[in-house]
Amino acid sequence: TDRWLTNGRLVTVKKLFSLFIAVLLFGALSYATIRQTRVWENDETLWNKVISISPGDLLAYYYRGVYYRDSEQYEKAIDDFSQVIKLNPYFAEAHNNLSMTYALQGELDKTIEHLEIAIKIKPDYPDLHYNLGLVYLKKGSLDSAIRHFNTALKLNPYYAEAENNIGVALLNNKLFDTAIKHFEKALNIKPGYPEAYNNLGFAYDLQGNIDKAIANYTQALQLNPGYAKAHLNLSNAYRRKGMLYKAEDHLQISRLLTKNGKPDIQLPDK
Repeated sequence: TDRWLTNGRLVTVKKLFSLFIAVLLFGALSYATIRQTRVWENDETLWNKVISISPGDLLAYYYRGVYYRDSEQYEKAIDDFSQVIKLNPYFAEAHNNLSMTYALQGELDKTIEHLEIAIKIKPDYPDLHYNLGLVYLKKGSLDSAIRHFNTALKLNPYYAEAENNIGVALLNNKLFDTAIKHFEKALNIKPGYPEAYNNLGFAYDLQGNIDKAIANYTQALQLNPGYAKAHLNLSNAYRRKGMLYKAEDHLQISRLLTKNGKPDIQLPDK
């Protein structure tokens, strides 16, 4: 569950729930405005100037909110996205980005509230259903998570991340065989998806099929050699096979890749 869409690109996150989909920004600023960005110290000073000239400029508050969110000034971001919604209550992207900001603060109920509003405005937008599925997955509401991931897939049958996270929800319900099918579907859609290989390995690991687990963890690392969780899971799998030197090697790599020196996921020994 550690790949999230933001600004149209996939990124790896260190916090379980640190990012949602930031919807692709709509519309374009005028050429004159774009040219001015080169002379401003940063996006904040630019949008402050725009707002001082035009206090009712909805996009200026929106873009400044994005800047504040990305620079981890969450309260300021919340204020700006809230101002956008005050100016236009039907602005789905503002509700989505406000929900994202609340998620970054761990306020999941408020996250759900604004995602549900965004979905009422844009019910056919798969990313909104995917985001809501992630929140429910975080909260442990697995049936609701699966429902929204399935809705995202109905709207976009090639949504590999939704297939992957259905598998994660099913793993939490100990439905290993069904989870494996969804991880495989995710990989059919997106063959170079290291998280899906890691999760597939994790599912085989929980079934006691250590060799298949090792093969999938290894594939994940071939795609992303800096994938700390896959190194840790591979370490644990090697340890259970008695291959202690390899286990120690991958454990040390996982620790080097994790800033605080502690693995960020632990597969329980069987």
